[in-house]
Amino acid sequence: MPIPRSPLLHFLLIGGLLFLVVRSFPTSDGTTTGARSGTPGGLIVIDGERVDALRERFANQMGRPPDPEELERLIADEVDEEILYREAIARGLLETDAGVKTRLVQKMLFLEDDAENRDPRVLLERARALGLDRGDLVVRRILIQKMKRLGSALRVGQEPSEEAIAEVHALERETFREPDRRTFLHVFFPSKTPDEAGLEVARRVLQRIVSQDLPPEDAIRLGAPFPLGSRFEHQSLRDLDRRFGMDLGKRVFAAPLREWSGPIASAYGWHLVRVEAVEPGRIRPFESVRDEIRYRLEERIRTRNLERLLEELRTRYEFVVAGDEGATAS
Repeated sequence: MPIPRSPLLHFLLIGGLLFLVVRSFPTSDGTTTGARSGTPGGLIVIDGERVDALRERFANQMGRPPDPEELERLIADEVDEEILYREAIARGLLETDAGVKTRLVQKMLFLEDDAENRDPRVLLERARALGLDRGDLVVRRILIQKMKRLGSALRVGQEPSEEAIAEVHALERETFREPDRRTFLHVFFPSKTPDEAGLEVARRVLQRIVSQDLPPEDAIRLGAPFPLGSRFEHQSLRDLDRRFGMDLGKRVFAAPLREWSGPIASAYGWHLVRVEAVEPGRIRPFESVRDEIRYRLEERIRTRNLERLLEELRTRYEFVVAGDEGATAS
């Protein structure tokens, strides 16, 4: 299957294939020439096996193979992670990160559970001498995440100001609107599956309630006890969907005020409902969302910082994406 072409991946042109042949032989430490540990920059090769692994992981998560655009994004992300991993090594994080050290010591303890010297420093030195840090997915993930944290960290003067926070609240106020809510009563008719017999019983009870103009408390007695009660207050549509299933929430929100409606099916059976109060969603006041906005702005800055770092680092590397037999690099 051909690999999608895209400037996003910075594929090499014709000369890149020759460059790949010359430089893709592994060195003694398992990296390709020009990308040795501690040396920033070099050649990154995403081979067919790696692309297949990306496809398989996506399919396992999503239940379908990635389309060309999704595969392109997966490959681009894989390239970025490889850059961050190599940069972490170049910056000495392999030697300084506590999580990496712990991982390597644990591996040595597993391999040498009868070792006389269990000094963590000695075990760490032996682990590195054996090359246990190379090819370890946990170590790789730790280093990538460490580089992401370093690259996205807020710089001096980047903290959101009160003015910026207030501006976001003013410009994006609808995103801080609370959901509409309903308070309602219901008469319950249990059924493992909402069947026609239960529906007919509920219809007859509704007719009696309306024709006799029964008070709500008397109407509720005509049904069965419901485990969660007969009155629900301040419920959002999401609350009702989560508790009863999709249909009841929509019907409750569409029901007229202080009139009996139904029957409405739920996961529990049939319901007659009477909406007692309609509560339109309100914009949350500034004081209650200040910290949320601050965090949102900080996340935007962190994302931008990391992208700027990656943009700079990408200029130090050359990329080749080789696919299955017949795939092209461009």
